[in-house]
Amino acid sequence: LASSIGGTHEIPHGTVCGTLMGVVNRYQVSALLKQPDITAAHNKYEKLGRLFSGTAGKSSGWYMEYAVEYIENLTGQLNLKRLGEYGITASELPAIAEITDHKSNPIHFAKEQLVEMMRKRL
Repeated sequence: LASSIGGTHEIPHGTVCGTLMGVVNRYQVSALLKQPDITAAHNKYEKLGRLFSGTAGKSSGWYMEYAVEYIENLTGQLNLKRLGEYGITASELPAIAEITDHKSNPIHFAKEQLVEMMRKRL
């Protein structure tokens, strides 16, 4: 999303990444938890949750959810700018989603999901 948004609007790459980090990770973990097989992505989120929580003895899913909650809380605490502050409007989101190629992402999101993610950070 960062490349697509940055290619259509004057917005710093790090701002896009930061503001979308929580919501995108929420969608990512939600999709991963529905998968029957454990992947490297599951293990990475679990490891983050263990590090962030400092808690032992929880399930993999608990740690994955904790990692996302931690990231979402950071978004609020850091008061990261929203996409709308850079002039991005809801009507532009489908076109941005259409040019987004997230082939390196462990989950392939539908264009509608990409629009939902961006809309949450307008």
